[in-house]
Amino acid sequence: MLKVGPKTSIEKDHRAYKRVPESMRHQLFAKIFWHTKYCLLQQYGYSANVTQKELDILRRTVYKYGISDIKAENLRMFDGELKIIDANATPFPLPVVWKMVDEAKPKLPKRLVLFAKRITRPLYDK
Repeated sequence: MLKVGPKTSIEKDHRAYKRVPESMRHQLFAKIFWHTKYCLLQQYGYSANVTQKELDILRRTVYKYGISDIKAENLRMFDGELKIIDANATPFPLPVVWKMVDEAKPKLPKRLVLFAKRITRPLYDK
């Protein structure tokens, strides 16, 4: 399938594809043959009936790479395997951000940690 669109949309698809390690990339994503600024040539399989369990497994697999927006409409069947044809990558994967925050906490002054807890408390009380 040849995708033609705005530069940002094509780059988001390519960034999500590149974020997954090369050893797993073609197991999870439909193969991208080439891309330019405004075009992307990608395999396009057959539409598939995806169960919620299969969708959840795939979402959990790619979540650690900062890839979101995995929906049943974005999955296609290739030789009996489900693969992603369209996804978005967040600028920073959440697990990486959480790890950075956890590493920074012990280095912060205690008063600053208490202040941060007081400010973020309303977000958790909802």
